[in-house]
Amino acid sequence: MAIAAALLSSLSLSVDAHTLSQLLTRSNYGVTTTSKTEWAFVVDDAATPEGLSRWPEESEALLPDRKKCRVKTPLAELIQRSVKYSEQLKKAKQPPLVREELVAASLYTGPVCPSY
Repeated sequence: MAIAAALLSSLSLSVDAHTLSQLLTRSNYGVTTTSKTEWAFVVDDAATPEGLSRWPEESEALLPDRKKCRVKTPLAELIQRSVKYSEQLKKAKQPPLVREELVAASLYTGPVCPSY
């Protein structure tokens, strides 16, 4: 599928390993992470944060209420949640959501969104 190829290309085929592992901190999130870590956070339900004790989260300075920090939602759960929206799209004679769109939306709304 073209979407999957484009996602992989933006993260791995056209980007060297150093760039994938380069630490990024965005001022709006205060999350210090890498594209590689965010890919695993979104795509791999069984992944654990490579070399980290936990997934990167918002800085305490920007989000003092730690209960509001992002939580890893398994991709399988996102796919399940999307079923009702896909049904609405079908009724409107539009194509249903596909896995790659959910991945793209999750990455784009995450802390490394300007990288994509």
